Amino acid sequence: MGKGRGAVTVTTINPQGLKQPDNFAQVRIGTGTKLVVLAGQVGYAQDTFEMPDGYRAQMRQTILNVAHSLKAGGAQLDDLLRLTVYVVDLNESNKPEVWAGYLEGLKESGLPAAAMAMMGISSLAGPEYLVEVEAMAIAD
Repeated sequence: MGKGRGAVTVTTINPQGLKQPDNFAQVRIGTGTKLVVLAGQVGYAQDTFEMPDGYRAQMRQTILNVAHSLKAGGAQLDDLLRLTVYVVDLNESNKPEVWAGYLEGLKESGLPAAAMAMMGISSLAGPEYLVEVEAMAIAD
């Protein structure tokens, strides 16, 4: 199921024998002429730079910031290939909030479900950060 425009094609594959995910892709294959790599994005509000409280709100805003940054880098939302998600103290009690914020952010931003990894870590660069997301896209 490849989506293409011009010189860019992004194809999603969920190989048989692996979990067939609803919220992410096992494989995203991109061809194009420009690789767009984002630094780790956090949940600051775009206009006020205020950090929302809680995992859900930070994850939602972080995904919105990823979408904004991809566009600024010359990528279309469908050009997204991969997300790497870092969550402070990820555990069974906060994981539902993280996923809820992720899904809200995807829906609100229009980002596709990308190939992704999510990992729990002990801390991020600032004590107020609960979530950080790196992204990679291919554009023309």
